[in-house]
Order: sequence, then C-alpha cells, then structure tokens
Amino acid sequence: MASRRRTTTLLTLIAVLPAAGCLLMTQLGLLPDPRAFSHKLHGTEQELACSDCHATAETAEKAEKASMPKLRQCRLCHEGIDEEKPPERRVAALYGEAHQWSPPAVLGSEVIFSHKLHVAEKSIACADCHRGIEDSKAVSDRVRVFKDDCMGCHERSGLSNDCAVCHAEVRRDWQPPNHLRLWKELHGQAVRAETGRSAERCSLCHADSTCASCHQDEPPRSHTNHWRHRGHGIAASIDRARCLTCHRDDYCDRCHREVSPRNHTGAWGEPRNRHCLTCHLPLRDEACFACHRSTPGHGGAPGRPENEQHAVATEATCRTCHDVIGIAHPDNGDNCGSCHL
Repeated sequence: MASRRRTTTLLTLIAVLPAAGCLLMTQLGLLPDPRAFSHKLHGTEQELACSDCHATAETAEKAEKASMPKLRQCRLCHEGIDEEKPPERRVAALYGEAHQWSPPAVLGSEVIFSHKLHVAEKSIACADCHRGIEDSKAVSDRVRVFKDDCMGCHERSGLSNDCAVCHAEVRRDWQPPNHLRLWKELHGQAVRAETGRSAERCSLCHADSTCASCHQDEPPRSHTNHWRHRGHGIAASIDRARCLTCHRDDYCDRCHREVSPRNHTGAWGEPRNRHCLTCHLPLRDEACFACHRSTPGHGGAPGRPENEQHAVATEATCRTCHDVIGIAHPDNGDNCGSCHL
C-alpha cells in the first residue's frame, strides 16, 4: 500500500514539476512568455489590420470561430524578418512549430455573439470593444470584453439588454450554478462580496425589494432567540450598515422604545450613572447617539467655582480633593475642565 502511494506521488511530481519549472523560467525571463505578443508593434507601428492575423474576425457568425493566428500566418511576414535575427530569437524557435495562439477568454457555447454582425454590418471597430488593444504589449485580461462592456454599449445604442439577446439558455428564472447547492445558507456572503460587475450583481434578476420581502417572511439563519436577546446589539455596533440591508433606520428606535437594552439595568441611570462608561471608556460617539440623538448632552455639568483654589487647580489636585468627597460619576482620565468649565 505504501509502495502504491509512493508511486502515485512520484507520478504526480513528474507531471507537475515540468509545468511548474516552465512557469518559473518564464517569469524569470529565461523562456519567452507566450502572452508577450505586442499588438502595439504589429498593429499600430507596422500598420497591420486585425484581419491580417485574425482572418475570420470580420466574417465569423460565432465568437469562437473568430480565428486566432497560426504559426504559418506569422511566417508570412517573419520569413524575411527572422533572417536578420539570431536563430534563438526567430518565431519558430520562440514558440515551437506547432504553436497556435489561444484567446484570453472563451465564451460559453450558449452565448450568442457574432463578429460579423458587429464588425461588418454595424461597422464597430475592434478597438471599440477590445479597448487599449492598439497599445497592448502583452495578451492579458485588459483586452477582454466583459458583460458590462456589452450591456453599456447596448444601452447607449438603444438596444435591448434582455438575457435572450445574448444567451440561448439563460433567462431571468434561470439559476446560476452557484445557486444550486447551499445557496440559501451562503447567499448573504455573496451579496456582501459583490464585485460590481454586472455578471455578479444580484440586481440583474432580482428587484431591490427582494431581500426585504423575503426576510420579512423568513428571518436569516443567524436570527435565533439568542440573537434577539443578546447577539444583535453586538452585531449592530460592529456593522450597523449590514442591518440596514433589511431594516429601516427607525427599526431600532421603535423596538427599544418599549424594550430597554439589556445593559440598561442596575446602576445604569441615577444616581450612579454608570451609563457614562459606554461612551467614555473608550470615548466614542456612536453608541449612545444611535438611539439618543435628541437627548440633551453634557450642558448641565456644574461649572468650576470661581475662586483662587480652583483657578490654579491641576488635574492631579482635582482628583486628590474630589476623591475625598467622592466623585459622582466614572472618571475616564480626561481633562476635568472639558466638562466643568
């Protein structure tokens, strides 16, 4: 059994190490990067048309049929050019006899896109979709076309952005693959992690009111009885905006008018006023003001007596003297003069 595991491990290393080695050598510049093709050199500086290399880009009915160049196409120009280069820098040596360029992205088979319609019939230039291609020195994600680009162009042109325009299978009632397993438990994380791309925006299929209308009937899994009594206050103090996904601004106020928070007991109010601790240790504004926005502040603090003894008093002497008679509120170490002017 151990021998079989060693054999499996060895075969895995044999398969993986060459690929890893090639990647490392490419990154170190010891091998040519197959993506390091300069559209700027060939298109802008040498004034080659896109169709000189992408032969069917203007006539292809399907996106995947827009041909990528083969080595023999490169050789049409490079046979003469390569004669002036050292053998190791010639096209065949750099990329190999069987090399063929691959697109940076492949559209799914159910995506409807015609290069012929856009390029030949609508006279849309390649650079209008593949923005920056004329200055590109490497094939990267920069030259890809994303759904946002298509939808933005359709909107500006007054064309429909309905799913069926570009998709053979996708409809508004179609479930993406990530909606099939544990989606009910995980969808909240996905909503909060939206990247902004239209392909990942919930609003593509769901109305803004969907979350609220659903969670009014079925609370999130985290909203247990413990959540109601203990947990929600901590969560709200950490990320109040998250609560606002479903709850209106006045939800907390309306509830706590009838039910006091759990910490509002014992010496919370008069005469010891322990509630000062919530703001003053450490000093912060958001806690009390979340509910008590209109409550009068600290304007009622008694002023410092106008006599010679208090005029020259320091923080140390304030505490030394007042500790004897007892301070009626928690002392957070700040300047007493900030309240007792």
